[in-house]
Amino acid sequence: MITHHLSKLLIRRFHAALVLACLALLGTIAPAEAACVPSASTACLQGGRFSVSVTHGGNTSQVVSSTSDSALFSTFWSTTYEIIVKVGDGCALNSRYWVFAAGATSISYDVTVQDHVRGLVIRYPSASCPLIDDSTFDC
Repeated sequence: MITHHLSKLLIRRFHAALVLACLALLGTIAPAEAACVPSASTACLQGGRFSVSVTHGGNTSQVVSSTSDSALFSTFWSTTYEIIVKVGDGCALNSRYWVFAAGATSISYDVTVQDHVRGLVIRYPSASCPLIDDSTFDC
């Protein structure tokens, strides 16, 4: 049983390292800013540890509403909600924060998540619907 658990843990760590290596090759990792600063286009999630922003069809999306773990974005009309991004706390399950995004749009969008504790910025270009990343951001 212990061997099986260790194997699963090693596979998850390898997967996370592989994802980071691929993102680095794509040029989507950059140094993070020191602290999350909420704005009309940036939501601060998980107590300000993460900042989230979206570009949609080449335009900067605006934060319409946010909670401690999710944000709703609008791009063209403030009454039309187009993209939701959630950073979930999966620390108890796999020692990672999970990023999810989904859009009610046919136009491609990019999601950028900054981890202000670990100093990591990940840009998910042309995010597929749904975007699921449960291995990049360590707790």
